[in-house]
Amino acid sequence: MPAAFWGAVTAISWGSADFLARFTGRRLGLLTALGGMMGTSCLLLVAYALASGMAWVAPGEEWWSPLGAGLFIVVGTLLLYWGLVRGPVSVVAPIVAAYPLFSLTFALIEGVRPDLLQWLAMAGVMLGVVLVARYGRDADERAQQQPGGLPATLAMALGSAFGFALGIWFLQRSQPIYGELQSLIAVRVFGAFATLLLLFLLPGHRRPVPWRWWPLLALQGLLDGGAYLALQVGSRGPDAAIAVVVASTFCVVPVLLARLVLREAVTLPQWGGIALVVASVATLSA
Repeated sequence: MPAAFWGAVTAISWGSADFLARFTGRRLGLLTALGGMMGTSCLLLVAYALASGMAWVAPGEEWWSPLGAGLFIVVGTLLLYWGLVRGPVSVVAPIVAAYPLFSLTFALIEGVRPDLLQWLAMAGVMLGVVLVARYGRDADERAQQQPGGLPATLAMALGSAFGFALGIWFLQRSQPIYGELQSLIAVRVFGAFATLLLLFLLPGHRRPVPWRWWPLLALQGLLDGGAYLALQVGSRGPDAAIAVVVASTFCVVPVLLARLVLREAVTLPQWGGIALVVASVATLSA
């Protein structure tokens, strides 16, 4: 299969998993939804690692980098789910997808000098985020009643983007030593245990999970874990950049689903902002 196909599978899987998080987060609670997703995707990744005969690397040099990745990706995912539960999805998803802007900021701190195209892409991300936030209309009455309103939701989305960027920075330090798959498994194990610990320490956040919700929770985890596997498959070979670029369009999926399923209003300037974010993020990803 061509790299673009695996990139599209990644984008659809990630976007669909994020959209499902809105429903599981509302019905089961944020921590339960996050723990279920982390646990299910961890099982999928471990099964793939065992089936592929992956060689496991014992903790040693930079043992803290997988832990840092796990911590910040868990925080970023929790804020993402919180923002999606509050809504509107058409505002939260594109802003979180702008995390490469923070990643490039970290690179600037480390002394990397972007070229002109990257500077233009950074400006495009910022302008797109402004358009999404400024012209986003909230069609969800429950979201309008949330404490802090839309500004609080924007803060969650930006915090999520920053968390993902910092988590990926740690992942980039971990992957050359422990490999991509083992590093991802470490992130998922950390996330599953962290959410279980929080649920144990915060009994007020525990909710029973009805049997009919288990398949949806499992599907959410399988989609998220499957997205990483598809991206890994598509990133092998000379066309790896194509898979990464196509995968970076994942934020469009929950926006379209929110428009079709939730009937969220998306204005023309907001569509323009979403397109600008996607194009600019694709440029930075490439």
